Amino acid sequence: MPADPSILGENWSRDVKFPTREREGTPQEGLLSALTQVAPERFPKIAIVEDTTEARRLIRRILQSQGNFTILEASNGREGLEMIQRELPDLVILDLMMPEMDGFTVIEALRSKQETATIPVIVATAKN
Repeated sequence: MPADPSILGENWSRDVKFPTREREGTPQEGLLSALTQVAPERFPKIAIVEDTTEARRLIRRILQSQGNFTILEASNGREGLEMIQRELPDLVILDLMMPEMDGFTVIEALRSKQETATIPVIVATAKN
């Protein structure tokens, strides 16, 4: 909005130019964007902990389209935590909103043990 220099004085006016389109290389948000950047060379073994069968299937298919991964699956938090502690995957994709043991509890348990504390976690959750 232009400022009238006779009211505000000349030192109060600034021209600010905003980019009109997204810059190339700007990170996108969302699960799909995160999954399409997962490389099998860096994360060959991935654990999916998700209580919805359809969501697990979708995540698995997206990953399989990106390369050759070893994919482990669990349908609840307790099973997922046991699987992660046993298999020590390179990456965990975790639903936060699960009944019984939610994803927050799983993350706390992972962070409390030295062998699982540094495993990266991608959070996958749906809001109503």
